[in-house]
Amino acid sequence: MIVRDNASTLRPCLTSIRPWVDEMIVVDTGSHDDTPAIAQELGARVFHFPWCDDFAAARNESVRHARGQWLFWMDSDDTIDAENGHQLRCLACGPHPTGVLAYVMQVHCPATDDGTGRGLTVVDHVKMFRNHVGVRFEFRIHEQVLPSIRRLGGDVAWTDIFVVHSGADHTVEGRQRKYERDFRILGLELKDKPDHPFVLFNLGMTHADMGDHDRAVEYLERCLRCSHPDESHVRKAHALLAASLAARGRLDEAWQACCEGRKTFPVDPELLFRQGMAAHALGRLP
Repeated sequence: MIVRDNASTLRPCLTSIRPWVDEMIVVDTGSHDDTPAIAQELGARVFHFPWCDDFAAARNESVRHARGQWLFWMDSDDTIDAENGHQLRCLACGPHPTGVLAYVMQVHCPATDDGTGRGLTVVDHVKMFRNHVGVRFEFRIHEQVLPSIRRLGGDVAWTDIFVVHSGADHTVEGRQRKYERDFRILGLELKDKPDHPFVLFNLGMTHADMGDHDRAVEYLERCLRCSHPDESHVRKAHALLAASLAARGRLDEAWQACCEGRKTFPVDPELLFRQGMAAHALGRLP
């Protein structure tokens, strides 16, 4: 994992994963608190790497130090319970289909910290992958390891293992700081990779998240024009586009966005849901 000033969340994170792994590698990108000391106290190998507005570069530094055959990455505010930790250990130590280089797991993101599970967001991530010199993270933000796996001709398998990501700052000030950081890094990424579909997707997603739906529509439409249908972000791009169009009252266009997405993903639950909502709002009750 990569960390910076995460003293408030790091102890439960490392304590939760420690029984299930052979080593813990923590790359600190410039903490001013006790983060590195906590990591060392709990048995992690700690390395230092200067922050350069590039999450992939920092993650690849952590990968560089790993000695295991299989690598599992976490954020410093993730935790894993004993049931999922045991499944993770069994998966890493068990037999693997030929050609499988990685496994997809879920990240459960509660909208609140009250334990009710209300507003839970579930995100799929490639969380465990082979320690292979060709498998590395890409993109400055919302970093991905999947493109390098695909270039190697590797397969990705799905699991029901999940971690809980519960340390996010949901205050107005915290969210504003996150948006400012994300847009700064995405601006650098877009300068490096003009019209890259994944960068455009992330810009659209971030604008949608902050309620700027006109800009979200602009970036998501550009993203879909540049994307190949089998790219991993495309399904979500269609759904986000439909949601932003509906939020701006452009219901016929939202309906059409769902129709377009379902040409490739005909039974996708989110697209079916958003198309149903658009139909209801348009009075197409049957």
